[in-house]
Amino acid sequence: MSESAMTVPLCRHFGVCGGCSAQDVAPETLAASKRARLAAALARAGFADPHPAPIISIPMGSRRRADFAVARVAGAVRLGFHEARSRSVVDIAECPLLRPELEALIVPLRALLARLQGLRKSADLRVNLLDAGVDVSVALDGEATAADRARLVAFAQECDLPRISLGAEPVLIRRPPTLDCAGLVVIPPSAAFLQPSFEGEAAIRAAVLAGLPPKLTRKSRIVELYAGIGTLTGALAAHARVHAVEGSAPAVAALDEAARTGGLAGRIDTERRDLARRP
Repeated sequence: MSESAMTVPLCRHFGVCGGCSAQDVAPETLAASKRARLAAALARAGFADPHPAPIISIPMGSRRRADFAVARVAGAVRLGFHEARSRSVVDIAECPLLRPELEALIVPLRALLARLQGLRKSADLRVNLLDAGVDVSVALDGEATAADRARLVAFAQECDLPRISLGAEPVLIRRPPTLDCAGLVVIPPSAAFLQPSFEGEAAIRAAVLAGLPPKLTRKSRIVELYAGIGTLTGALAAHARVHAVEGSAPAVAALDEAARTGGLAGRIDTERRDLARRP
């Protein structure tokens, strides 16, 4: 690439950490490249003369979800992301992609994990920023002790977390870990999949709504596949009845509960179904 197409990476770990691959590319160049790749893919799929809409670029510091890798190496705990094409964990001090609420927890979380006896060699750490605060879930490779659970409880209280979990099991719920999905208030399962940013989610939702048929009535029915926890469901339910299909049992349960408590049970019904096997 030409010098004008390049920029100085914001993160000190760029080039070693495998979490990012294009921080050194100027935003305008990166957006143009993505749009060209999309146009080429559409053309290969048989769409004549495709004209994709402009790329919506999400700013740094807006990512609300992170799946951290954790490793205990020579007694010390590394928390971060894997090196490119490697299983080695890069121990990070910062991540400019993340929302400040998540980035601020990197150092405290590393200190917490170093004290957990159930962390033998590795762990998976997932953090989601919800409306109620940062939701933390840690999956250890060993059995959590009573002391480990007490440390998790103390950490949640010190950092004002709404919920902290061992994998899918909540250890402490201090307040409902809610997330407003366009009017549908959901309590996501621990470590639930979310769109990476609020801004990106809003753009996806707007694009889906813009593509709806113009003459829908409240008696019309929409079948939503891969509905997840209801990212689009509440917005769609404002236009028609929605049959939401999802393979994850915890996600379906969360969506179903949100519909019932939100008074939308007559507008939204759910189905658990493995769409890979039964499309």
